[in-house]
Amino acid sequence: MKRLLLVLGLCLVAGYLFFNRETPSHPPAAPQAQPPGENEYFVSPKGDDARDGRTPATAFATVQKGVDALPPGGVLTIAPGEYFGSVHREGLGSPDAETVIRAQTPGTVVLRGDQPVSGFRKAEGARFTYVADFDGAKEIQTLNEEDTLRIFHQAPNRGELEALPGAFYHDRKAGKLYLSTSDFRPPAEHTYTVSLLPTHGLRLGKPRRVRVEGLTLRGYNAARPLNRAGEDITWGIFLDHPQQSVIRDCRVFLNAGGIAIWGRGAATDGDNLIERCEAWGNSAPRFGLTDCGGISLLFSRGDVVKDSKAWLNRTYGIHMYGTGGEKPNADGTPARGNVFTGNLAWGNWCDFKVKTGTFSTEHRVESCTGLGPGIWSLSDAQVSNNLHLPEATGADLVAAWQKMPPLGGKALKEPPHPLRRDAVLALAQPPRLHSATATTANIEWFTTLPAQCEVAWGETPECTQRATLPAAPYGSFSLTGLKPGQRTFFKITSLSVPELLQGEYGKQTASLSEAPLSFTTAEHEAPARTFYVAPDGDDRRDGLTRATAWRTLAHAVRKVNAGDTLLLGGGGVFAERIFLPATGEEGRPITFAAVPGERPRLSGVDKAFNQGFVAFGKRHLRFDGLTFADFAFHPAQSWDALNSGEILLLECSDIRVTRCFFDGRNTYSARAINAVNTPRIEVENCVFTSKMSGALFLQNCPDVRIAHCVFARPLTASFVIANRRGQRAVLERNIFTDQLKVKAENNNSLLSLSLGKGVSLKDNVFFLRAFPAEKRNIAGERGKVLPLALLAEWIIDPLVADPVFAGATKLPGGREAPFSPDLLMNRELPLDFADFFATNPDVVARKIGLQPEAFHDFRSANE
Repeated sequence: MKRLLLVLGLCLVAGYLFFNRETPSHPPAAPQAQPPGENEYFVSPKGDDARDGRTPATAFATVQKGVDALPPGGVLTIAPGEYFGSVHREGLGSPDAETVIRAQTPGTVVLRGDQPVSGFRKAEGARFTYVADFDGAKEIQTLNEEDTLRIFHQAPNRGELEALPGAFYHDRKAGKLYLSTSDFRPPAEHTYTVSLLPTHGLRLGKPRRVRVEGLTLRGYNAARPLNRAGEDITWGIFLDHPQQSVIRDCRVFLNAGGIAIWGRGAATDGDNLIERCEAWGNSAPRFGLTDCGGISLLFSRGDVVKDSKAWLNRTYGIHMYGTGGEKPNADGTPARGNVFTGNLAWGNWCDFKVKTGTFSTEHRVESCTGLGPGIWSLSDAQVSNNLHLPEATGADLVAAWQKMPPLGGKALKEPPHPLRRDAVLALAQPPRLHSATATTANIEWFTTLPAQCEVAWGETPECTQRATLPAAPYGSFSLTGLKPGQRTFFKITSLSVPELLQGEYGKQTASLSEAPLSFTTAEHEAPARTFYVAPDGDDRRDGLTRATAWRTLAHAVRKVNAGDTLLLGGGGVFAERIFLPATGEEGRPITFAAVPGERPRLSGVDKAFNQGFVAFGKRHLRFDGLTFADFAFHPAQSWDALNSGEILLLECSDIRVTRCFFDGRNTYSARAINAVNTPRIEVENCVFTSKMSGALFLQNCPDVRIAHCVFARPLTASFVIANRRGQRAVLERNIFTDQLKVKAENNNSLLSLSLGKGVSLKDNVFFLRAFPAEKRNIAGERGKVLPLALLAEWIIDPLVADPVFAGATKLPGGREAPFSPDLLMNRELPLDFADFFATNPDVVARKIGLQPEAFHDFRSANE
């Protein structure tokens, strides 16, 4: 009954908003198309591009050929069918007459960048990995799980598929395609396609009075950025620099982005219309920004999105970005802002968003409905008659309807529909013992979806001790303080989908009643061991010497335990995400360090990974002498276990990171250290370059010490410490350089932290741009602007000066440049620790920044 009331209520609300919306004050002109036969061309699956395309009997075979033939004022009619390929035309149309690209019957014409793939079988020796034959001559951009609307990205190695579902690996040399399904079910229970065209579906450059009508576009995605200004990602429909153009009755799904108008801010552009369109299941790629979604207006003006729907897009439903509108006209008439009216969105990360700059109040959002739990973020736009229902029940909707005016007997819109089968939350693999020492035990499991797991343990089957831990969907928990030879019991009592993911997976819970796992700890502690891993190693060796090193971190981390050290060697790259299965213990930490004299590099492989080391519920970990680069920043505002982090720590403690280089110069790279509920973190003699929204992001992490580090030219804040009042955080003898110039000028905080008792910043250097330091927002808290003059209680003995980095002095015009750290952010420079040694005598005398003597055993990465 509740579900019936909910559907009825949604129908009534959507109908009311649709039929009582206001008409935009500046709708684009929609002149009638030319009579059939006059300048009309045809495309058909049975056509031939060698024909003239002027009649249905002599139709072209490809949409590209038809669009190429269109003159201004022409009409292209496309017969029902599927058309594999992309379409691109520059300068189509004219202000003097409407040019039309239309489906003969709306909804029956599908332009595809993907093709079906099947025949998967269990890979030999695998738990969750399946394999099918696939032509190695074709590069797969993404793999799409159609029935769940999931878009999979390629992992750099096959081993990644066993740890995380929803990914694929294409061994082109062997002609094999490997995948792990989104929910650990067999592939036969899903349907799959592969995207093969790294381009937009339909791209029109500078169209003038062009109408696109009734088309469906699917499967356009790219494994790498397109490297065109504003067009790093692929869209189903992309209009660049359009004027008075219309996209009507079109549908886009399983693309990187759905429909986009890119106005570029030119005064002659704009007055475009997107009407009665639908966008679902579009997902921003791993390398793209979040400023994309189902339907997007980018740097546009005077454009309207009307009577359209967007659902289950992984980022935004319907949004506008980057346009400031225009100054109000001198005669008082309205400026050309954008308008959203009569739209419906649900199940997106954010249903509606307006993020613009100056004069954003000229934009309007009217009579739109968001069914949540997506966020509404409407900036300073004018809003009226909108409805946001993140937690509405059927009774709530009926009550709201009873207060509305009568609908006048008009027909209602159809209710929302998800068009996606969600997985059922359950254990994919029950808890099992990974390893145990005399006083610790390490347990791991898998869930079918990302989940919060209620776990219990104890010396009896009743398991009286409790904790809550994430599984993403790999789950791991370590017990410490056990007794030698002790029998212990462990079980998972319940699972739940995290609140932040319920819009994507539903509000699911599961109670478990399986018998607990039981195990017995060792009678005696094993001696501490040292192992080696290097890109020139071999996992079939014993790992006990540099000459017999293992090859992969995934293999090596499953061998180490409390008290052990894993030395990473070689000048090569480790392209892996590492889930740590074991914990250290007091006096016996687990250490991950560089082989003396060698410089190992952990790589996200051009943002294939957003995480490096991942630790759930682990203690006493050490990281020393490692370099991190090319990890993806996104997602950065999701559930904690899915967020980015070159070192990601959840529910851990006693973590020490020393002499590590976190290189963020690949733009929007992952946070260096992302920690939640993790006390006792110490970071010393580390370098962080060009990080976004905080190189360190520490939430509820008491007893933090950050010393002798360099935070060089962050994109925004140097770090974020979101602690509770009174939790200790000490930052001493660090160097902080200014962020991006535009962020500094816009008064963004250089430091973001919870001030109060326990917070102390002593003997730190601040290298700020030329405008007065006393007017700079150094530390931000709850929206306050806090320059140095107001921070004397927390910032003690600061030095505002140029540290004169050694690397900058070697660059042409380095010290004389307006801001030398900007020069050091050139990705082509082979930067190392020595480049960030301070040479300013005042800084050196106070022992601020990196301590050169701490690197006596390092060989420069530039050698």
